Amino acid sequence: MIKKIKGNIFNTSCQVLVNTVNCIGVMGKGIALECKLRFPGMFEKYKEFCEKKLIKPGSLQLWNSSKPWVLNFPTKIHWKDPSKIEYLEKGLNKFNNEYSKKSITSIAFPLLGASLGGLSEELVYKTMIKYLEPLKNIDIEIYEYDPNAGDDLFDLFHQKVWRFSVDDYKENLKINKIAAENLKRAIDEKNVNSMLGIQDLPQVGLKTIESIHSFIRDKKDIMIQSQLDIF
Repeated sequence: MIKKIKGNIFNTSCQVLVNTVNCIGVMGKGIALECKLRFPGMFEKYKEFCEKKLIKPGSLQLWNSSKPWVLNFPTKIHWKDPSKIEYLEKGLNKFNNEYSKKSITSIAFPLLGASLGGLSEELVYKTMIKYLEPLKNIDIEIYEYDPNAGDDLFDLFHQKVWRFSVDDYKENLKINKIAAENLKRAIDEKNVNSMLGIQDLPQVGLKTIESIHSFIRDKKDIMIQSQLDIF
């Protein structure tokens, strides 16, 4: 069964979350950056595989020691490149042939290669339906990103900081005054609802986003022994 959802993919209850990636070891923005920060061990293995030239369109990498599991799905070679439909088709064909062998029973996809990848959402959706609709014994969600949808990690962050002053943000997150002011304003005025949304705030850069994740990360998750399986 396929369900199209307008929302935030990080709210999924599916067994597997799909993360679109390049082949050079960079997760710099969007869902990829959020996955990098939520699952740092996964990112280190992905980067290692990229350095060994094991990551390419048509190959998939399954990180199966987190909840949800993460499936890295290459849609481009270099992060600067646009995504290509043929890369989507190669990856979807590989997934069709392997998902049951990997014991995948439910999975959440973004619109592969749309948004930062530059592909038409309509074309991407039609391509995904073509490959995914015939599959049996698996529940599939396809997410169209909604910037107004929240997520559990942002809710946890908000619970910790909603009474913070600018100085509190500076001290606890180790960020500069401008970033602290912009972050406080966005949260106080409810202009941001998710960790993905924080990426788009002015003067809130990568270091601030990394500091936010460090501030809210559950230390127990870091200790999990994990692995990345390439297929």
